[in-house]
Amino acid sequence: MRLGATLTRVRDRVVRGRRPARPAAQLRAAVPDASDPRRAAARAAAAVGVDIGSAWIKIVELIGGRDGFSVRARLTVPTPPGTVRGGRISFPPVVGRVLRDALSHAGIRTRRAVASVSGHVSLVREVRLPRLSGDELREAARFEVMRYLPYPITEATYDAFVLGEVPDTGAARMEVLLAAARTDLLAQHVDTLRAAGLEPAVIDVEPFALLRAMVPAGTPAGRPGLYLHMGATHTGILIVDGTTPRVARSVVGGGNVITQRIAAQRGLSLEEAETYKIRLSGPDVPEGEARTIEGLLRDAVADLTLEVRRSIDYFQGQYRGVMPDRAVLTGGGAMLPGLPRLLGIELDMPAQVGDPFRQLAGSAQPGDAGPAPDHGAPLAVALGLALRGVEEA
Repeated sequence: MRLGATLTRVRDRVVRGRRPARPAAQLRAAVPDASDPRRAAARAAAAVGVDIGSAWIKIVELIGGRDGFSVRARLTVPTPPGTVRGGRISFPPVVGRVLRDALSHAGIRTRRAVASVSGHVSLVREVRLPRLSGDELREAARFEVMRYLPYPITEATYDAFVLGEVPDTGAARMEVLLAAARTDLLAQHVDTLRAAGLEPAVIDVEPFALLRAMVPAGTPAGRPGLYLHMGATHTGILIVDGTTPRVARSVVGGGNVITQRIAAQRGLSLEEAETYKIRLSGPDVPEGEARTIEGLLRDAVADLTLEVRRSIDYFQGQYRGVMPDRAVLTGGGAMLPGLPRLLGIELDMPAQVGDPFRQLAGSAQPGDAGPAPDHGAPLAVALGLALRGVEEA
């Protein structure tokens, strides 16, 4: 399997990027089609979505068939300390061994797997180009990727596809979505999956996996949505118009900031503070402790809301779109008590924790470890990856 860059749309591939000789999986970051793929699965298929973060590994095993999708297993396990930093998997064999043990413990036998690179180490950007095709489009895409990458394009795997014509313009121009990531990062994910005994099918990019899990298929244009995926060290900001991603950013700040503040306030080690925070993320949190964590969140929320407002301003200026009318939170950080309310106040819009599993048929099987396994928010990206694997099986 090539570590190519066939970033493929559901219907039509447009541009192919660099093809290193080393065998691995493909970077294929497809945006979901406007049709409903959940009803398009005409035959039985299965895939495992694996979201490898710096603090937790999130896993979803999904089965697809004529009647829709069902979740066979979902779980989270701690990432071995120091093995994943800044989106890089420093020790794929070590992470792979933990992943393999988790799969075995959960009884997951599906081998087809899809993983993703984090938003803060990948490029997702929309550009507007003259109407081009073939070699001209490939060359234009390469030039645009070179403009935005902070490293040489020879170290990247990239691709692009056409979203459509630019509306309300006299000239013949089209909207093209670019995606790119460092080739060595993709190889690290592939090596990890293989060390776990899995068969890498696709390496996706995190924003598209989140879109696939959270945005209902067939959502019409003109209804923008705001999605915030809160990890341990970064928060992904995704603004979509219908099912089309318009803004995809990753900003520094996540659950670790809260852990550090809990440790400082209560005189705990970082390990003790993390355990305390996870307990607060579960059900039946005492009211007094919930107020404590809400107070710690206020300063962190101020920094995040500033970045979210900048993203909304960019969206409105670039697309003359209406403002999103609500914020949907996912990721492990979304489970902290009081966070949706505080974000809603700061952004002046309703904010709620999203559950991607509510759109699926069938029943889910909670995992054995991790933050709030009975809630879907921490597993949103893993579910989106599993959906991708089933849809393209």
